[in-house]
Amino acid sequence: RKTPAEAPLSDSDQLAIAALRSLFSAPPEQAMPRLRKVLAGAHNDEVKARALVVLAQVDSTEAGPLLAEVARTGSARLQRDAIRALAIRGDAASLETIRQLASTVGPETRGAVREAMVIAQDKAGLVQWARTASTDEDRQ
Repeated sequence: RKTPAEAPLSDSDQLAIAALRSLFSAPPEQAMPRLRKVLAGAHNDEVKARALVVLAQVDSTEAGPLLAEVARTGSARLQRDAIRALAIRGDAASLETIRQLASTVGPETRGAVREAMVIAQDKAGLVQWARTASTDEDRQ
């Protein structure tokens, strides 16, 4: 029996993914409303994860806060993808969000926070992570 994550994408979801591809080259003022709509809509996590990849690369002041919101409130998969997207953005606000998430995320997303700090080359964040770690794996 397939889980929802393994189920084939509906025609609507396939169309949404195709539309997301076009947003890579769209101006931010056109891309942001569409990305917000996808993330707030009834699409499955696969479609929303693809929207997060696009959102990470949109040159808009709205992108970082939207990624931070998903990182805090999305499903475990979307939280992990949003955390990675914040690392890809790599700006100061995104790094600060990742550092804040380090102390609030559940065990299913802790690895994504650590990985994001590595991707973003956030040495100070990694040192703080190791100092406050509760497990040997996190300290290493």
